[in-house]
Amino acid sequence: MTTEKVSGKVLWAGSGTRVNNAIFVLTMNSPQFATDISQRSVIIKMGNARKSYSESWDSEVIQFMKQHRTEILGGLRTFLEIGMKDRQKIEESSRWGRWEGDVLSKLTRCNDAQLLIKQRRGEVDAEASHNDDMVTAVDSFLSKIGYDVGQDSIFIPSRLVAHIMSIEGRQRVDTKTAGTMFNQLINESDEYSKQFEYPENPINYDGGKSRGFIRLGADDDVQKNIMKRFERADLDGFDKFERGW
Repeated sequence: MTTEKVSGKVLWAGSGTRVNNAIFVLTMNSPQFATDISQRSVIIKMGNARKSYSESWDSEVIQFMKQHRTEILGGLRTFLEIGMKDRQKIEESSRWGRWEGDVLSKLTRCNDAQLLIKQRRGEVDAEASHNDDMVTAVDSFLSKIGYDVGQDSIFIPSRLVAHIMSIEGRQRVDTKTAGTMFNQLINESDEYSKQFEYPENPINYDGGKSRGFIRLGADDDVQKNIMKRFERADLDGFDKFERGW
C-alpha cells in the first residue's frame, strides 16, 4: 500500500510494474485494523436504505453507473478542479495534510468531515483499544503505590512497565518489547504524547541504569522514587519482579 510502484508476475507470461495510485475499496463487517492501517483508511458506513431486498439490485446499480458514467466522472473532475480561492480552511492538518488540502478542503464542511474520519478511524483501531488498556494498567499501578496520577510527574523504568504489562496480560513481556510498544504509543498518538514522555537522557532520572518513560503530571519536578515505593507497597507480584519472572 505504501510503495511508489507495485509489480507482479505471471509464470510463463511475464511481469509488469505500475505507479501505485490505486484506491483499495474493501467491504467488511466490524473491521479491526492495526493503527497504521486504520490511519490510512477512510471509513464509509453503509446504511440499509432499502426497505426490501431485490435480486436485481446489483444489476440496476451497474446499469445506472454505465448509463451515467460521463456525468459521474464529470462531477468528480469539476469537484477536484475547484480553485484555491474556493477551498475551505482546514483548521488543523493531520498526517495526511496534502490530501486534506487538495481534496477534503473542497467540501463545504471539510472540518466536520475531517473530525468524522478521525473518529471512525479510532473505532476500527484495534491497537488503540490495547493502548488504552496499557495506560489504564500503568495509571492503576501508580495509584496503588501512592502517586497522584494527573498531579505527579513520575519516571517509570521500562523494566517496570514490562512488569506491569506482564501482570495485566498474565504472560511475560520483556523490557525491550514494552519499551518499543510505549515508544510507539507516544509517537503515534496525540493524546498519549501529552501524557507520556520518552526522555533522551535517562541518567537524569535513574542514574543511567535503565531507559524509561515519564508519566506527565501538573508538577514540573519529576519524581524518581518509584522503585522504593513499589517495594514498600508490598503488592502482589513484587517477588516476580525481583526474580525477573
